[in-house]
Amino acid sequence: MTIRILSWCADSFTHEADDLRGADEDLLAHAKERMEFRLSQVSAQLKTVLETDTGSWDHTFVTLPEFFWNTRWSNVHSEDDIMKLGDFYMSNVSDYVNRLIDAFPARSGDPSSAITFLAGTCAILYRDDDESEKTPCHDAVFHAVNWLLCGQNTRSDKSLTMWPKRYVSTIDFFPQTDGHAIPRHISAQLPDGQIIHIGDSSEVSAESLHGIVVTDYFTNTYAGDKPFSIDICLDYFTQGNVRPAGWEQRIAELQSKNSDIDFLIACGMPVSDPPQNPGGVKFLVRNDGMPVASQCQAWSFSAGRATPVAATIPTANFVRFLL
Repeated sequence: MTIRILSWCADSFTHEADDLRGADEDLLAHAKERMEFRLSQVSAQLKTVLETDTGSWDHTFVTLPEFFWNTRWSNVHSEDDIMKLGDFYMSNVSDYVNRLIDAFPARSGDPSSAITFLAGTCAILYRDDDESEKTPCHDAVFHAVNWLLCGQNTRSDKSLTMWPKRYVSTIDFFPQTDGHAIPRHISAQLPDGQIIHIGDSSEVSAESLHGIVVTDYFTNTYAGDKPFSIDICLDYFTQGNVRPAGWEQRIAELQSKNSDIDFLIACGMPVSDPPQNPGGVKFLVRNDGMPVASQCQAWSFSAGRATPVAATIPTANFVRFLL
């Protein structure tokens, strides 16, 4: 079986140079403009790849990096901005992912045209009023939701499956501050000077939407019944060949408990050289959006050894691997 990987290699930390909210610009209008731009850019380049990259393979994965749909956090000035932007993303990200998938339908009777989209992540913060009342000076406490939507172009409806990030990194949101630190939280300062506290982990669990049916697992199969898995940035952690704490809880959120291909969707999460393989997968694919070191990489595992997979660059941003 030959699997084609098309990974989007771009800065998803500070994003484009013009991802700058004007002094009088509405935040939600700016966020929508950025999402439209990125959807258009990815769609145009993917169209080029699919039209020119001829060959024979059994399945294609398209991957986008962590924070792909977000505007940079320096554009979010206040607590009110945080809450408005969170509502906006929760209401709109699935529509953009559906538009991307629907633009590239599978061809009837042609299994090689099947695509699984790992459509990047979007991160939001929501306020916990009960915890906020308990903090020194009643500072606002927020919890993060950083989620990836996955869908396949062979679907007959708008089915999507969601995989959430568990651990929150100190670089995910606003600059850190030492003021009023509280345990298991990251203290940060907003552009307007307000101090907030962000929980260092999330309790959000995987979900899938199949028509009108919602299930409490991530649908992680392709080409019929072949399994894959996803780690979002800090959730990917290995020490030697030991699985990380809480591994069993995450496995329980997968429809298939096995995995042939593990995808690291990240923004600033390096892997060891050579990468370790505690999960026993056959391949590891990394799509990292950290600027300067922005990397798309892949490895195959055989007899306990990791071998880099050669890459080609068919467009300005897409990197192609054949597994």
